[in-house]
Amino acid sequence: MKIASTTGMERSFRLACLLGVATVFACTSASQQPPSQTQAVVKVTSPVTGLEVTVALASAHLGAEKCTHDESADLTPKSCAVPVGDAATGTGLCGGPCDFSSVQLAFTPGTGGQTAHVHVAGAAILDAATGAELQSLTAYTPLVWNGTAYVTWDEAVAPSTASKTRYTLSPPSWSTIDTSNSYSRQYRVRIDLTVDGAAVSLESDALSRDPPVAT
Repeated sequence: MKIASTTGMERSFRLACLLGVATVFACTSASQQPPSQTQAVVKVTSPVTGLEVTVALASAHLGAEKCTHDESADLTPKSCAVPVGDAATGTGLCGGPCDFSSVQLAFTPGTGGQTAHVHVAGAAILDAATGAELQSLTAYTPLVWNGTAYVTWDEAVAPSTASKTRYTLSPPSWSTIDTSNSYSRQYRVRIDLTVDGAAVSLESDALSRDPPVAT
């Protein structure tokens, strides 16, 4: 009887240990889940004016390798059959606009504080799978949507006044980023900006290059 009793106690102890280990493992696994690496929306408070601003990376587009700026504002795509002559030409197909890289940022300020000032310090292309930085980019030509078109923006964010903005990005060097097939790979765009000196970073969702247009 003593042997049977001892065996039963040992079995109960072993079962409790197994359950305990399973519980600890489950709790540890849940608590150690890595946080999401993508942060497309951030809140930042201006250290100068006290204005709280929510910044969202609304969209990003990675364009052609040698397209250095947005030519769509002052150029009209031209037919290959029509001589260009002395008219201004773009670097796109038949002298028209090229496929430029860009990012759209939305700024939603609070009601307290005073006007804050934004500065996009830099940008980068990341590998969507590993997060590795593939190329640093620059952002320039800040524009803001006025309800009809994009117009020049002074990067000022006033209280209670939302702004939908766009920046042109310097062209990616696809020939060095991916020598095999950059169209089959996914990327993210990271934007580093400051609001009156307070630095934040945002990352886009995973995106791919648009397939080339057949001509």
